[in-house]
Amino acid sequence: MAEVKLYAFNLGDFIMDSVILYAGKNKYKFEKIEEMKNSQPLQKNIDIPAQVYVFKINKINISYLKLDIKKKIESKKLLIGEIEVIGKQHNADNAAGKQNSGDVNLALNKKITVSSTYSEYSGSSLVDGGKFDGKNSRWISESGDYAPFFELDFGKKTAINKICIFFYGLGYHGQNFDILIWDNDGWKIIKSIKGNKEINFEYTIRTIETEKIKYIQHSGYNDNMARIYECEAYNIKNIDFIAEAIGGANDNIADYGEILYCDIDIPAAEKTSIEMLMTVAPLSYPDKKHFTSNDIFTVGSNFRINFPAPKLSGIYRYCLELKKTGSDMKKRFDRTVFMVAPALKDNVYTSPFGVHWKTVNASSYKKLGVSWVRSHDTRQYYWYGIEGDNGSSDWSTVQKELNNTESAGLSQLVVLEGAPGRFTTASPGEKSEYGYGYESYYPVSDISSWLKNYLIPITQLSKNFRYRSYEIWNEVWSYYRWRGLYGTPAEYMNFLNVSYIEIKKIDPDACVVTTDVKAIHDLNDGISYRHFANDLFDLGYLRYSDAAVYHAYGEPKFNYIENIKKKMWGYARDMQIWNTETGRLIKPDKIAEWLSLARMYGVDKIYVYNEEDEVYNFCDFFDENGATADLAFFSTYIKSLGEALYIGYLSEDDNNQYLFVNKDKAVVVCVVKTGEGDHSLSIKPDIKRSSELIETFGNKIPFNGYAMLKPDRPFFVMNPSEEYVCKCISAEFQRRMQLGFKQSIAFTEDIPVFKAPMKIDDFKETILSFEKKLIDRRITGKSADDFLYDSALFLDIIKNYKMLLARRGEYTPRKNNLAFIKNSIQKIKTDIKSKTGQRGSLLNTERLLSRAEKYILQIPLYLLDKDELAAQVILEYAAIDLETSKVYMNTEKSVEIYKPKIFFRTMKQNLRSEIFNFVPGTDQEGIVSIGNPFFEKIEGRITITGTSGIDYSPKSFDYNVDPLSRSLYKIMVKTAPTLKIGENIKIIFSDDSKKIESKTYNCIIIDKMPKAPIPNKNNVEDGVLPGN
Repeated sequence: MAEVKLYAFNLGDFIMDSVILYAGKNKYKFEKIEEMKNSQPLQKNIDIPAQVYVFKINKINISYLKLDIKKKIESKKLLIGEIEVIGKQHNADNAAGKQNSGDVNLALNKKITVSSTYSEYSGSSLVDGGKFDGKNSRWISESGDYAPFFELDFGKKTAINKICIFFYGLGYHGQNFDILIWDNDGWKIIKSIKGNKEINFEYTIRTIETEKIKYIQHSGYNDNMARIYECEAYNIKNIDFIAEAIGGANDNIADYGEILYCDIDIPAAEKTSIEMLMTVAPLSYPDKKHFTSNDIFTVGSNFRINFPAPKLSGIYRYCLELKKTGSDMKKRFDRTVFMVAPALKDNVYTSPFGVHWKTVNASSYKKLGVSWVRSHDTRQYYWYGIEGDNGSSDWSTVQKELNNTESAGLSQLVVLEGAPGRFTTASPGEKSEYGYGYESYYPVSDISSWLKNYLIPITQLSKNFRYRSYEIWNEVWSYYRWRGLYGTPAEYMNFLNVSYIEIKKIDPDACVVTTDVKAIHDLNDGISYRHFANDLFDLGYLRYSDAAVYHAYGEPKFNYIENIKKKMWGYARDMQIWNTETGRLIKPDKIAEWLSLARMYGVDKIYVYNEEDEVYNFCDFFDENGATADLAFFSTYIKSLGEALYIGYLSEDDNNQYLFVNKDKAVVVCVVKTGEGDHSLSIKPDIKRSSELIETFGNKIPFNGYAMLKPDRPFFVMNPSEEYVCKCISAEFQRRMQLGFKQSIAFTEDIPVFKAPMKIDDFKETILSFEKKLIDRRITGKSADDFLYDSALFLDIIKNYKMLLARRGEYTPRKNNLAFIKNSIQKIKTDIKSKTGQRGSLLNTERLLSRAEKYILQIPLYLLDKDELAAQVILEYAAIDLETSKVYMNTEKSVEIYKPKIFFRTMKQNLRSEIFNFVPGTDQEGIVSIGNPFFEKIEGRITITGTSGIDYSPKSFDYNVDPLSRSLYKIMVKTAPTLKIGENIKIIFSDDSKKIESKTYNCIIIDKMPKAPIPNKNNVEDGVLPGN
């Protein structure tokens, strides 16, 4: 059972007889309900899955419908396919110049030229009059066309004053585009559209004469493909006035106090009386009154109507209805706009939170407080978006986007990915699962071209920007990327190595990271290789990355993140951890909880995958109206927390409280745990500093220590009392005793505990004394591995607390020289190579060294934020770890943690399977790749054996692999015709000298090999194991 309300606002645009609701596969009707009053809901309980319901209404005038599902149904999801309104349009022009039945579509069957065509969806469909006849009569551009356009040629000079463009539905509409006319042998832009949300776009202008019009799309809603049903052009008679859509608030995101407006033009150049109805509805605050204004004014030529600026930040619905006095012609505009809150502090670069480059422009992200954007799925950055199969390259779009990002004050994590067709390893004729660029995700076939044609130029384009970061490929574990059929861990290790080195040559200060490799693998995910990450760790891939990267959606899991840390620790690294793809942050309470948990668990940077998707539920940041309450709260969260340095946590009966440092302020994130209704919350405010409460949408409220916390309305308390801060830190110390390797028992008696009536200053001194004891014990060079790991958990909290104290003038860090520390790090790296014989690792030396590098990675960000004091606190810690690493280097022995590896790949019928396939009585090519993680060449001989009935050519071969590289060897596998379909066979690769572990591959005989493997959806429990 689901309670459904349908709201209809009686504003006189549509005479409605009934409403039919299509949900899932059913059509729901509603029994007859009496005519409703203005803004009151029609209401009916739907008994799922009843077959047919209809709203029956006694012909009332409406302009706006809203469907509201109040109760969850059994499946927890009601999929709305369509809402159908039965009736007739009232004053159907919806424009100030009425489009009469006699007005002719001047574009019908005229000549069309398009930039590209996808499949059978040709440009001629744009002018065939088939506006909404299903999916067939529309033009679609190619996926690799990053500025799709069409030109419409009238054949002669033609007078027009209205252009209509009908897009293929929400989510497929053009978002940023230009409309041009041909003027004296050249194109002239008459309208630039940014942030379009309309699927039926209309533009009315004063009458002009032109031979041609042109549409150029700069970005779509979710990708760059243009999908348009029809283009129409008219010369409407007797236009009384022209009014464009409500202006301002680019992307429907407005700065605090920004004025929205509507411009009116009178073509007749005579004074005209205009009647206006203006409404501003505070959607974020249902209990607040709407602003409404009725007015009549007289205008001559051009006139601007300004909306009042709301006093509170939040989401507002702006409505404007214009009508010429004495005429039934009118025009109505609606916009939903998010009025952002001012930032608490200007933390541009030190914020750990970013988003994927989706939906809005760089300047709008800046308004939201977003500092970091990731370019994955922005396909003009991909290699195949720059270089065509014919070898021609166009860098103009990439250069423009990079410059726009830089000028907006944002930093990009540029994902380097996507080979053009001539450099991909995909099988010829392989079909795309997604409809675009599928083959580009496969490994590149020519690394030298990857470097010369793509990686080097894009690095050079960006090297003078304030901060540069790159991610090498995306999710290399995925079945169609660097695994199995087309790639192996050895090949990605080599690819990552050469890419990392090349970027660092050009831009030594750039941050270069690997992508997600499924470091902690779930054997039941049915997608990724079980051993892919382990092989990469053995091959030393972390040496070619400045941070460890993972992807995980939903609530952060402590064990998952902690296991990544421990995995890195086992391979001599204590690095930053980035989650460059997360999502399912649905509703403000989940956003507050999950982002806070990620920081609590030690994630250094978090990128939200803000794409709408009904299946995967990535995020709900935008809908057809613009920004949602989820995005509004996300903006409030990142603005309120700034650098978000975690220092403590308290859990009350009904709420969780996460404590962070942002500049000189302590900030508490308050979230209801479970349950309904309001919950009382008490946090003692700071008597020395101004305490404030920042509510869900960013508005500041004076705080006296008490507030009511709602389940869906988390809030922030600025500057709780110092006593509260000490209490949180004390509780966090107790929590951390149970983390890591649980070796804190060695210093349990020294761990500070805050208890009344202990003085605040005494607790601060206890913390600093505790820190000194930990550092002194670490720097002896005699501490066990586990102690180094566990003590670092406490030092992380103390460092963040000292950042707060330093900014409040209560701690003075020692001065250190950044250049000296960076040079010292490089010298120690050289000494490590010399001492290990270029084969092994000095575990604790390298752990401490990578920890110092982790701090160094933060320094440029604080300097860009003009926070020299914080940079010195961080440098102080980097210097301590650097000195400690020198002590360990003098006593440690080399441990061989890296291993050379053998891999094999050949054809298979199931792309997601670890099982390779052969056909009886055929010769089949295979590739053996050998990865060398050492700083010296390895040589030897490989012998191939296995199940009888299989022959190999050659049966053995010599290998010779350069340092930190891989070599590929081609073999032919011949199967006997007597082998039976379904028979299991084994192929074994052995190193005669035993320098490399032997590797066995399980294979299955099949009757026919497909031209390309099929990416089926089988999971582990289906008997198809992922990975090899």
